[in-house]
Amino acid sequence: MSIRLGIATFFIFLLFCCGGAVASLRLSITKGNTGKLSIAFAPLHSFESNLAQKIGESCTDIILKDLNNTGLFDARIEILDPTSDGAAYSNVWRELKHDILLTGNVQELSHGRMGIKLFVWDVAAEKKLSGKSFNFEIGGWRRAAHTVADHIYTRITGNGGYFDSKIAYIADMLGERRIALMDYDGANSVYASIDNNGWLSFPRFSPDTKSIVYTLTSQSSPSGRVMLYDMRREVSSLLIGMSGIVSSVRFSPSGREILLSESLNGSTDIYSFSIINKKLTRLTADEFMNTSASYSPDEKSIVFASDRDGGSHLYIMDADGSNPRKISSGSGRYMSPVWSPNGTWIAFTKVKGARCYIGIMRPNGSKERMIASDCFAEGPSWAPNGQAVLYTKHVQRVEHLATELAMVDLSSMNRRAINTPSDALIAHWSNTIQN
Repeated sequence: MSIRLGIATFFIFLLFCCGGAVASLRLSITKGNTGKLSIAFAPLHSFESNLAQKIGESCTDIILKDLNNTGLFDARIEILDPTSDGAAYSNVWRELKHDILLTGNVQELSHGRMGIKLFVWDVAAEKKLSGKSFNFEIGGWRRAAHTVADHIYTRITGNGGYFDSKIAYIADMLGERRIALMDYDGANSVYASIDNNGWLSFPRFSPDTKSIVYTLTSQSSPSGRVMLYDMRREVSSLLIGMSGIVSSVRFSPSGREILLSESLNGSTDIYSFSIINKKLTRLTADEFMNTSASYSPDEKSIVFASDRDGGSHLYIMDADGSNPRKISSGSGRYMSPVWSPNGTWIAFTKVKGARCYIGIMRPNGSKERMIASDCFAEGPSWAPNGQAVLYTKHVQRVEHLATELAMVDLSSMNRRAINTPSDALIAHWSNTIQN
């Protein structure tokens, strides 16, 4: 198996069921449910300066796109007289069949800072659900807009948002591979300051979003290295050097451990590596291919893919490598499992016939269903709140068959591609950004 084939993976974006903190606004997104909550958004305005007004308009656009991208909401601009104190309680919002009204303004603060004041209104109950201020540096307006959208999402659904997050991926430019970073929506794509003198793969954020682990394989040797990139200092350091090809690196939820697979002498085994004491522990030791390991949120269990039963299936073992048990039972080959942050689902890739599928199942193997399919689709990665997943797929360009990133919700009815400057694959979705 070539290095390229041996370490190719991809992933999907998922949107799941939401329980609301407000009874009248409780959302339940299940298979086949296409109902959307109607949101009227009075554009963020300012009477203070042209700069504040322009930032308000730009933030309004980002917030609107964030909400509509989820597939949960039908959010649209509605013009509201900002000088009218009673406008939020007008009957016009009910007549237009809106459920939620968003209003707010932008203020220019001192020392190059801006402020957004945002209000969330329940139209039916005629009451204010939330009023909150967000202060930010002028240059950070885009992130501020994502933060505001997260607040709206959380206030309506009861679940944390995922808009203020990043995606790391492999950018492939005609065979030259770089690790790239971008906002969850594809904006602000930049290359990490990482030497690409070798075969880069499997970029994975740490839980605190401050570093990225990745693999580096020399062009002249099959031995692999696990590297750690400090995003603040923009420097990489060696974590582990292995004799074989290293793949499927991933942080534990606590950030204290890293799981990895090593392919050597015809078999592939899973290891855990302690960030604290630098101890490497072998978790599987057999002649089979064991790979794509992912911790459960409580770190007591690990899901992985293995061909020990003849075909490629999903298994769960205890964190020390003991008590492996098979959880997948369908036909086809199961690969690339990853545990959701809330522990309720495991996303995976399934290959059956000439099609690839992105699926989900419960940790006990029940309720398996496919939520996306393509001639080539692989490598699921969950949104930070466990409500969505991202994946890589093939797309036919004029000049070549390319790879791109796509998102899909759990109902499989809301899908969208993420635009990137080059071919994109092997991506990972970060937790929400921590300051």
